[in-house]
Amino acid sequence: MKIPDQLVLLGEAIELDSTHWQWTWNLKDKMRLYSDPIGKTLVLLSSSKLKRRVKAPFKGKSRDTAKAKSLYLKFQAFKAHTEKAFQYSDGKLVETGKAFEIVYQSNKWGDKNTQYVHMFDSKPKVYVDEAKAPKVIVIKGGKLKLTARGIEG
Repeated sequence: MKIPDQLVLLGEAIELDSTHWQWTWNLKDKMRLYSDPIGKTLVLLSSSKLKRRVKAPFKGKSRDTAKAKSLYLKFQAFKAHTEKAFQYSDGKLVETGKAFEIVYQSNKWGDKNTQYVHMFDSKPKVYVDEAKAPKVIVIKGGKLKLTARGIEG
């Protein structure tokens, strides 16, 4: 399993419940919640996993960049002003079960730091880099998708 090259920031993950694990993070832990540009894969990355970050205005003209900007606008209800490039150590991801619920915080629709709870109806698969203390978590499959209302599926 490979992490998508481009990610769209959705917010901060607070809790993830799955068939075998329950992970909880406080906001100090900074487990960021991202999506791929088409809104079918969720990626949780620990800020400690990120190696380097560079802020730059959106300059890309690729189809993925356009999709990422469009998804951000749809989900957050405002335009993305910057693109952040970063590196992270990419290890092997292993499947650890299915996702039941995610709790996250986002400022979508301009509501500052509002918490949202999403129950996964279709039980997408969960992949992690480390079973005991994951720094990279990927949620993929089922009927997972992002819409203007939020995470669905």
